[in-house]
Amino acid sequence: MKRTYRKPTPKCDRCGTGIDLENDAGICFRHADGEAYLCEKCVEEVKTDFYNEIRTNNTIESDT
Repeated sequence: MKRTYRKPTPKCDRCGTGIDLENDAGICFRHADGEAYLCEKCVEEVKTDFYNEIRTNNTIESDT
């Protein structure tokens, strides 16, 4: 009998939804402490929040 080892299914660090690495869209951020995952839905929500924050605050990053 042959044993196959599968990595545990990663979960979105924002909403907790399981992410199938073969079939689901999402983003993995690798850093010194490990990996952080965002599912496609959360990526879109973060993007929308970011754009809305920029539109309402009209922030300027530098003086040049």
